[in-house]
Amino acid sequence: MNIEYLRRIEQSEVTPEMGAASQRILNQNRTKPFGTRIPFIANGNNWIAVVERHWDATRGPHPGISLFEPLVDPIINELPIKPFFLGSRSLKNLIGVDDNLIKVIKRAIQITKIDFTVIEGLRSKERQAQLVAEGKSQTMNSRHLTGDAVDIAPWIKGVISWAWSDFHKLAPFIQAAANELDINVEWGGNWSSFPDGPHWQIPWETK
Repeated sequence: MNIEYLRRIEQSEVTPEMGAASQRILNQNRTKPFGTRIPFIANGNNWIAVVERHWDATRGPHPGISLFEPLVDPIINELPIKPFFLGSRSLKNLIGVDDNLIKVIKRAIQITKIDFTVIEGLRSKERQAQLVAEGKSQTMNSRHLTGDAVDIAPWIKGVISWAWSDFHKLAPFIQAAANELDINVEWGGNWSSFPDGPHWQIPWETK
């Protein structure tokens, strides 16, 4: 998202709900690089939190959160033609998944502007070994083995899209749902080594 699509929110415009959300986001993202953007929902509207370098006389320079209103970004502002829902296969694939992660996925399908499907959740050791052998995973210590991860993919015109551009369109809505629920999640698409677009997990340091 380009910065020209965002309007900086003045302090006088920040509601208690927006303030609480920005503090929560800062706590979860204070070590992220400056410029990192995190979508969230407050007061029924979509906002963008940006990690920036703040300064005050007491603490000097420090990481902080600035709030922006998205203006014309179609991913945030356009409404879906019809509401999306999780189908029977997606719900079946959520069986055995961490309750908090299920909450995030169920909330995300309510707010997303791009439909998605749940590909896989809890995974057996045999299934994990198969994926490692096929080069589709690099570890036998996957969060899928404990139900702390889920794979989802954009559902475009009745088929799964594997295009990275569609995963990047979908990711902000998953993150926005997690932020709204105050649940810490990690997207495999952000990994520098072996990026994994479908993969969302509860971070190891959280659970």
